[in-house]
Amino acid sequence: MSIQSNRAAIAVQLAAALAAIEVDVHEHAGRFDKNELGRIAAKAPAVFLAMLNVTDMRKEMGEVAGVVRWGVFVITKDTSTKSRDDIGLEVVQVLTDLITDYDFGLEAQPAERFNINNLYRGGIAKKGVAMWAGEWTQLMNIGTPFDINTLNDWLVWNAEHSLAPGEDEPAAIDKVTAP
Repeated sequence: MSIQSNRAAIAVQLAAALAAIEVDVHEHAGRFDKNELGRIAAKAPAVFLAMLNVTDMRKEMGEVAGVVRWGVFVITKDTSTKSRDDIGLEVVQVLTDLITDYDFGLEAQPAERFNINNLYRGGIAKKGVAMWAGEWTQLMNIGTPFDINTLNDWLVWNAEHSLAPGEDEPAAIDKVTAP
């Protein structure tokens, strides 16, 4: 498994769990800043899943494993029938029920240390949204160790060297062929 395939698999399961309350799930590159909030608010209600970091990497049984810190960012807005706060609490409940001690069917240990924080602030409220951020860690396989023997042979190397700045002809042209 790779980090990307793990993230995609987790996103699919989050989407299935949140389908009944009509919340979309998106894979995301990382944390949000306040400038990005306006853009993502248009997608509310939504959950954004990001890989935040990997620590304690090691090789185990032919795979690279590491402790992955995942983040979920919940963005909600008022609808005609529910407040953004109520929708957010429903989403948080589903996430709490799903993520706590769950392995997502991956080659992974169950999720650990899941926590979620209400990010209500005046600036966020002025954008017409509510926001929560959650994190958990999981020890999981994240790839296959790189095998240098799988590289193509390096046979030819070309280089041009200039001794002075400008568009003059190069002072030397080398073509090296490996034995």
